[in-house]
Amino acid sequence: MTAAAVQEVHQVVPQAVPGDATTDHALALQQLLRDLGYRSDLFALAVHDDLEGRARLLGELQGPSTPERAIVYQCASHSPAGDWLYGRRERIAVYYHNVTPPHFLRAWDPAGRLALVAGHLQAAQLARVAELGIAASATNADDLRAKGWTSVTVAPLLLDLDRFGAPGGSTAPADGDGRPASGTGAARSTRWLFVGAIAPHKAQHRLVEALAVYRRVFDGDATLTLVGRPVVPSYARAVAELAKASGMGGAVRFAGRVGHRELLDEYRRADVVVCASQHEGFCVPIAEAMAMGRPLVVADTGEVATTTGAGGLVVPDDGPATLATAVHRVVSDPALRRRIAAGAERRVADLSLERSRAAMAAVLQGWLSGGAR
Repeated sequence: MTAAAVQEVHQVVPQAVPGDATTDHALALQQLLRDLGYRSDLFALAVHDDLEGRARLLGELQGPSTPERAIVYQCASHSPAGDWLYGRRERIAVYYHNVTPPHFLRAWDPAGRLALVAGHLQAAQLARVAELGIAASATNADDLRAKGWTSVTVAPLLLDLDRFGAPGGSTAPADGDGRPASGTGAARSTRWLFVGAIAPHKAQHRLVEALAVYRRVFDGDATLTLVGRPVVPSYARAVAELAKASGMGGAVRFAGRVGHRELLDEYRRADVVVCASQHEGFCVPIAEAMAMGRPLVVADTGEVATTTGAGGLVVPDDGPATLATAVHRVVSDPALRRRIAAGAERRVADLSLERSRAAMAAVLQGWLSGGAR
């Protein structure tokens, strides 16, 4: 007997929070599913007040659990929402955003490390109930296969990069000695920026070490702004103490989590965006920086370099001298910045919402047109 056509495709996320990359992707996917003609809602165990009317509590999911309905689960951590999928009769796919490897928290947060271990175990076990694993990147797809998944495909995150302006936008011009110039023509300090949660795998300590080298060798007044919430407080304190011990506590600013307008302002003020992150499933701030036309310096640590492509200067390691020298090259070489801007424009086009929606639609329709297993 042929299974009835699926009419409803709902999503489940652990929590719906504005500005969260997983939530933003899920909301964009909800719109795509509706545009494809499916009834589609977003359900979560917790919903932020600002998303009232756009996401619903999981307990509100009504109707029979049958193969005529499908569920896409957004997996980025361990959650009871993942356990809820067991025993369901809907057709299930898992979109895998990646779970941070536990070893990064071994010295900083034992309880958090155990939560990550549980997240990896749950991601592996979900292969038992899901028909398809959809990965945000090739790195994530490899991770799923290593966990025993056999049906895996890649479909990019749905990113609305138009919210971050046109690629190839203005970058700070350089004056005669190679330092960025202010709007008045007077030389000013070089402004470094990193966007991402304050956590060991993001390696903000490497940026502080690189800034110390840069200030000694190239620009004694250079500054670093770290945008992102401190998800591992002990590590955030250690980064702040490192900056203070290096004699530049005032040069490293912890901006915390910011709203969209404030984030745009941080990107616009930056002369260079620097990233030495040791693990990423897909690095959203890299795409944002390219869309804002900000020059990028990134360490070749896997998916960071893949996300960047030709849209930034990729260096072979995260050594402080390597990063500092690369930043100096970027801020002092207008021709290099123009090449980076051109590469960023091409990369942002590759990551455009139009292209990613088309790729995701092909994956979903291919899955949903097949019979339930």
